[in-house]
Amino acid sequence: MAEKIDLLINSINGKYYSEFIAKRNKISSEEDLRVSFSSLIDLICQENGISIPEERHEYSVYKGRIDSLYGEVILEYKAPNLLDNSNNSKKNSKAIEQVQRHILGIEKKQKKLSNRFLGVVFDGYKIIFIRRRNNLWDIENPVTVNKDSFKLFLQRLFSVGIQGKALIIDNLIQDFSIVSTDVIKDLKVILSNFIQNDFGKINLLYEQWKILFREVCGYDFDTKKIEIKELLKTFNIKDEGVDLSKVIFAIHTYYALFIKLLGAETLTYFRHRDNSFLSAINSNNLQHDITNLENGEVFRYEGINNFNEGDFFSWYLLCWNDEINLVTSNLVKKLKDYDFSSLNLEPKEAKDLIKNIYHYLLPQKLRHSLGEYYTPDWLAEFLIEKMEIDFSQNVRLLDPTCGSGTFLAIAINKIKTENSDTSKHLNKIINSVTGIDLNPLAVISAKTNYIIALSEYLNEIDENGIDIPVYLSDSLLAPLEFKSKSKSYYSLPTKVGVFKIPVSLIETD
Repeated sequence: MAEKIDLLINSINGKYYSEFIAKRNKISSEEDLRVSFSSLIDLICQENGISIPEERHEYSVYKGRIDSLYGEVILEYKAPNLLDNSNNSKKNSKAIEQVQRHILGIEKKQKKLSNRFLGVVFDGYKIIFIRRRNNLWDIENPVTVNKDSFKLFLQRLFSVGIQGKALIIDNLIQDFSIVSTDVIKDLKVILSNFIQNDFGKINLLYEQWKILFREVCGYDFDTKKIEIKELLKTFNIKDEGVDLSKVIFAIHTYYALFIKLLGAETLTYFRHRDNSFLSAINSNNLQHDITNLENGEVFRYEGINNFNEGDFFSWYLLCWNDEINLVTSNLVKKLKDYDFSSLNLEPKEAKDLIKNIYHYLLPQKLRHSLGEYYTPDWLAEFLIEKMEIDFSQNVRLLDPTCGSGTFLAIAINKIKTENSDTSKHLNKIINSVTGIDLNPLAVISAKTNYIIALSEYLNEIDENGIDIPVYLSDSLLAPLEFKSKSKSYYSLPTKVGVFKIPVSLIETD
């Protein structure tokens, strides 16, 4: 359903946008705008076989009356050209407060959570989108009505009846974070299986991860003590002597698999629209399909050459059993319930999904004790603007500690908004925006956010594929170079020994 709406809007947008602009020039009042636009919506529905649930006009709620209600979209009309360019103006603030009251009022009347509703202020020339997330208001800046913003408006309006859950952080928290009792059970299964099989290659993967994690957070599990009672209580772990690092490794394993599944489905959706990686997974051959996910074959098939290059979190494939099969199956089934077209409808939220869900996998107190903090979007946006980067001059941006990719996503968005030639965006972005991080989980997260940021260009990938320029490395401590008369090499210490990499190999194009 969502894919059909997407394709339909792409094909009809120009026609109805032109029709609206022609009518708009004759509109002189708020009521004229409401009548004209609602008539246009009805016409689009009739001519294209679209049905909007619960279409109501002048709908009374607690402390107010909604101009138009389309399912879960609240539309508040204003007199033509009333809105200013800034939401700080009195006119904008008053209109926004009115919609906020409507959202809270309809929550009370219909007994639905306020985060399900989208508020829209519309004066024919500008649009303001308003949502409530985690008890905080998310108010977008006014956007001028043009072909692109009109298309987004129609997509959001006609998608009120889409099947499946919206891929937004509120829903993901309920299904995939530690607030879910099912997730707690699955995490305990992963931890139990890891402890039972902590030998051989699995132990080597764990010990190497442990070395990296110490460097990432500056925390020595063996010599320092940390208050872990909250963590043990959260996961209902009776053994107070359990190794904290093993608990965190199990959590990272769960999160890494979740991110890979999310990334694969996102990539498949934006490449093909009507295809689904998750739906193609065979429950009778789950281990085989997940192995192809973990070894990167799924991503290479869709044109991403380097999403998975071998990491620490696929250890569970070496001890696959019925319990692990069930945990993996649970993840796949839950993600299948989601409608990935939501990424199109809420691009601002899409880039925050990865960062926010991780915040709920570990208690905040523990994350901060481990030195884990994330850059807020407003600060990243401020710094990018202050840098005054002109990407048209072939400059490159490198974030040497990119985390989940906040700076990368904002830089990519800057390229998209400042360069009008969209045919060159894909190559421009991957040649201009690069990230490095020492945390293997952060690298997986940043690559997924990079894919989401590239969403509208993914179908331009040719048969050679592309590399996502996010790399697992220590940007502060480079490998030592050793020179002798006969050879020169870099020394790379690992848990299994020291690897000597010839300088000639590194410097070869």
